[in-house]
Amino acid sequence: KYTDNSNSSGTLSNLSNLQSYNMDIQAAESKVASSEATDYTKTSDEKASSSETFVTAPAKEASGVFMDEDTVISDEARDADKFLLWLSRYPVERNHPRPTTGTIPLWKSGDVMTVQFNEKIPKVFKKLVVEGFLSAPVLDQLHKYVGFVDMLDLVWHTISSFSTWRQTQNQDGASVDFWNAYFQLDKWREGTVADISLIRPMNGVVSQLWRPVHRSFSLLHVTELMARTGLHRVPVVDKEGAVVGIVTQSMIISLFSQNMHFLGCLKDIPVEDMLGGLVQQVATISSKALAVEAFKAMVDKNVSGVAVVDENGKLVETVSIRDLRGIGTNAENFVRLWQDVMTFKEQCRKDFPRQTPHQPLYVTPNETLENVFNNMYDGNIHRVWVVPSATDLTPIHVISQRDILRFLIFRVGLEYSEP
Repeated sequence: KYTDNSNSSGTLSNLSNLQSYNMDIQAAESKVASSEATDYTKTSDEKASSSETFVTAPAKEASGVFMDEDTVISDEARDADKFLLWLSRYPVERNHPRPTTGTIPLWKSGDVMTVQFNEKIPKVFKKLVVEGFLSAPVLDQLHKYVGFVDMLDLVWHTISSFSTWRQTQNQDGASVDFWNAYFQLDKWREGTVADISLIRPMNGVVSQLWRPVHRSFSLLHVTELMARTGLHRVPVVDKEGAVVGIVTQSMIISLFSQNMHFLGCLKDIPVEDMLGGLVQQVATISSKALAVEAFKAMVDKNVSGVAVVDENGKLVETVSIRDLRGIGTNAENFVRLWQDVMTFKEQCRKDFPRQTPHQPLYVTPNETLENVFNNMYDGNIHRVWVVPSATDLTPIHVISQRDILRFLIFRVGLEYSEP
């Protein structure tokens, strides 16, 4: 969750040109205040012939300092300019992670919880679960930033540790070879951050180093970086390479949710306009599947959550990487992995009632971007399913936090292309 503890106005010293730009925008608005706004949205035929996937933004000639006196700018173009200006004048160091609980020993760099490269997995897992974080920067023996460890890394480690689990048949049906599973439990507990951080396979390749940014970088820069590369989190470092802050997708979504007025009419864009450019396909699993199979699906598909569907393909539950906490911070309840996914989720809900939604969260195509923000609960929910209607809960799309950032970056007129 985002908190802003800074007294800074957020204005960067090198943005005098953007201030002039803002004055030009205001001057242009005053000239066309009584004019009817022009709708620059492309027709369906134009969209079909375009390489752009999202419904396009208002015409780019309607924004910027090159407008002539007769230019008529739409409400969306005006709000897009204001939104861009706000992001560009917002330095990353104004973002602060929420305070830690103070209930367990932590190593912190500034106000950021960190872990050590040689730290044991159970200790790291406990820190993430108790503090409610999904990731933490990793420091080496000199306390220099070397990367991140996140909950998907721990899911991968869990699946790898219990990869030899098998089912045997007896007169009562299928049962799990728990003796072998208990043997693998030692492997899980002896693992370190070095065993998983920076080396977890992603889409068949070793993941790239997490890229830090320095103080005074704008939030626009970080938002673009996340939108274009898929990074979930970026550390803020000083000139010596020490971690002094952190920016995550969740923190940005939280910031947007708390400052919805900066989005203007962008928040009223229908969900339907977002569907063409969504990154992920819906990953589903049967409600009768085992919990371990749900987590394995996340690793195999490199996603942080799956939709649980019934025999008719209707959405009945969501399982995410955060739900791995259901096995216990020392894996004392690891046998729950062999429960059916619905039972496993209900156990998680009992163990963590305040942090676990009571039902899967979804929107319909005719709802708005603001509805999506509301369903993400101030950045605490990382995905919202899209269903055809309130009476047809077939998950047809999923909107992730990155999807929102990608959509907004494109919608405000910035050229978008995959790196």
